[in-house]
Amino acid sequence: MKANKSNRQEALEKKVLETNLEAHVKYFFKKQKNISFTWSKYHKIITDAFTAVLDGKIKNLLILVPPRHSKTLLAKYFCSMGFARNPASEFIYACSDVGLALDCSSEIREVIASEEFKKRWPISIKVDTKAKGLWKTDQGGSFWAGGFGSPIVGYGAGKLPQALKDKQYRFGGATVVDDPLKEQDRHRSLILDEMWGFFKSTLPTRKNSPQTPTVMIMQPLHNEDPGQMIKKHRSKDFTIIELPIITDEGKPLFPEVYTLEDLEALKKEIGSEMWAAKCMLSPITPGGNILKTDFLKYYKELPFLKYRWIEADTAQKVEEKHDYTVFQCWGKGYNGGIYLIDQFRSKVKFAGLKTSFKEFWSKHNDDKQCDPRRFGYLRIARIEDKASGTQLIQEIENEANIPFEAVQRPRGKYERAVDACVPKLESGYINFPEDAPYLLDLKAEMKDFTGKKETEHTISKIDVKKRFDDQVDCVISACEYGFSEIVSDNDMVKKFIAKKSKRKR
Repeated sequence: MKANKSNRQEALEKKVLETNLEAHVKYFFKKQKNISFTWSKYHKIITDAFTAVLDGKIKNLLILVPPRHSKTLLAKYFCSMGFARNPASEFIYACSDVGLALDCSSEIREVIASEEFKKRWPISIKVDTKAKGLWKTDQGGSFWAGGFGSPIVGYGAGKLPQALKDKQYRFGGATVVDDPLKEQDRHRSLILDEMWGFFKSTLPTRKNSPQTPTVMIMQPLHNEDPGQMIKKHRSKDFTIIELPIITDEGKPLFPEVYTLEDLEALKKEIGSEMWAAKCMLSPITPGGNILKTDFLKYYKELPFLKYRWIEADTAQKVEEKHDYTVFQCWGKGYNGGIYLIDQFRSKVKFAGLKTSFKEFWSKHNDDKQCDPRRFGYLRIARIEDKASGTQLIQEIENEANIPFEAVQRPRGKYERAVDACVPKLESGYINFPEDAPYLLDLKAEMKDFTGKKETEHTISKIDVKKRFDDQVDCVISACEYGFSEIVSDNDMVKKFIAKKSKRKR
């Protein structure tokens, strides 16, 4: 009698764990992590949608959700419940980060190989396929994991309809896309085009059946990323769920973990562009008004500084249509902010470039003018290694009294601005001198900055005013240096400061 009751209880429990994804997540998370899963109301929206895919009620699914809101974890348990329903399920799991895709694959395999799983669903993993990126079940299932855009040869997702005809559940696997775009690639049009092409042309060819579902769960990063493109070209077979980090009622989506104060601090930390995209799920179209000067802070008197440095952006030519040469001296404050101290801006021929640079350096390297006990040492000049900057670097390379860094800038100005500058600007960490004569021009250039490159052809053939961004480029570069976690000195800088300190003593 007791045995029959126990068998009925086990059968009921098995039924619940293969039909109720919420119960499946909570049970196996507790078994894996030895702690309870922090459940919120929005999790049910996601698990209900995943369950509808498993039941065949939703053909394809796009879920847009902020980072650190359990999306990858729920996607993993969607896969393990798919194997519980059909041990012959075939999955493709693609992610922007190959390492993350492999880790997810490994964790899903661990769930399936666990005693708690096997005692309910006797699935075994083939002994010769234990690689993180590819493994198979003895029952005819498979799991391929890799980077989004990686070649997928010889493996598919889902089962043919006739293979599911006599099954209790008509589920045979899925294509799962988890955060397909890397944050640092979000403004690279070529990569965006390649990703959309991969999604539209390559992934569909890896389905073993037209009925195989596609599940994409991601944080938006750009108005032309795969998720936004699906929204723009909304097709009838895609169900779209959007869960912004703050609900329509003005409350946190995940109140069990985040307060409104936490989210306000997060917004200041990551800046408006990333907040709008990743958190509020509405990527901003790239364009003007990126560097909002309303957020600038001003000072009448310089505070005590940790150190100072010079940013140099040089031009190759001096005709009206070409850029200026700009030198800026910056200081790092003890409050974490950076302070623009001085600026030189002019169209100088190369013959005068070295002289102008050395005069600017000497001006700020004079301890009588800038006491290092109050304003720190002038430690380095950062010169963009391009055009006349490269020539300037070569000219001063043998002058031991000017330590320098040849700065490489492989990324575009827009990317660099929104990553390094915008969050700190909006948090009030960029400080300008209140009465500087160059302030109006610099602020106007910031307001006009779009990050788009105007070609010489465009400037010469079209009657438009040239948009200069040489001052802004130095500001962006200063943010990259001044707000870096660790500012390490090269040997040249160490020798220079040691010599200065010895001379001071």
